[in-house]
Amino acid sequence: MTLFSMPNLTQETHALLWGGTLLDFLSHTALLILAGMAVLKVYRSANYLFHFENRKDALATWAEFALPAARRIPFKGYRKYLETHLARSGAKRQWTVDHLLAMQLVIGLGSFGLLFVGYVVLLGGSLLLSTLAAASLVILPVGAVVEKSKKRLRSVKRDLPFFVDYLGLAMNAGADFNAALTAVLEAAPPSPVKEEFQGVQLTLEMGRTREQALQNLEERLPLPEVKSFCRTVVQASDLGSDVSKTLRELSVASNERRFQTAEEAAGSISVHMMIPMMVFVLPSVMIVLLGPLLLSFMQVNG
Repeated sequence: MTLFSMPNLTQETHALLWGGTLLDFLSHTALLILAGMAVLKVYRSANYLFHFENRKDALATWAEFALPAARRIPFKGYRKYLETHLARSGAKRQWTVDHLLAMQLVIGLGSFGLLFVGYVVLLGGSLLLSTLAAASLVILPVGAVVEKSKKRLRSVKRDLPFFVDYLGLAMNAGADFNAALTAVLEAAPPSPVKEEFQGVQLTLEMGRTREQALQNLEERLPLPEVKSFCRTVVQASDLGSDVSKTLRELSVASNERRFQTAEEAAGSISVHMMIPMMVFVLPSVMIVLLGPLLLSFMQVNG
């Protein structure tokens, strides 16, 4: 029933209803005007935030803008968690945990502002749903960093035996560990394992010992293969053993472990396929085999 089809309403009631509708419209319009003026003011005072060539540059620029607020966020445990995955993900060396927190602030506040204006103010939606949606978008940067760190760990685990092989060959040719590492890094194609060992080389060039450089590598990459490599090289250097021979034996052991892991994964395929076979394939086979028999039986007894 519309406003004009209510015959029992008095003229004063009509005026009050229209006045309330007009007041709501004016308040929403004023709110949008104020929001637009605030956005325009920010644009004029910091227009460098809006001139970018791609989305990644935009996020990085806005993260720099929100960096002072991100530095005030406590939560030491959460910061330690982000620092660990940020180091493993191969992110920009100049990026810190504060940059990641700043990016979370930008995404959270930006999405909440858009949802509030577009969903709550204009469409009359729920403020709680808008808040929950914005909070769910905040975890996107952290999820991307964690997934990238896991992907890099898998890549390092796959490529490390070949890198150790090349390192042992270079040392067999007469080079010491540092020279062999430099030669292998120059010849190796771009990969996460190359980037990690470039970090080892940079640490050595800064004057740190080989043990400290490999210890930093072991902390960044919590893999059994990396741990075995680092401790084997350090132990061989301390005992005066032939490092090239040790690396060759380590490479053989790593390849054997890799093949064993692949065989175990291949052997478990049949177990993983059992449930899909029973749920999807077996009923179809039973229908095809028993369906004609059941139809024939029903026709005979019918």
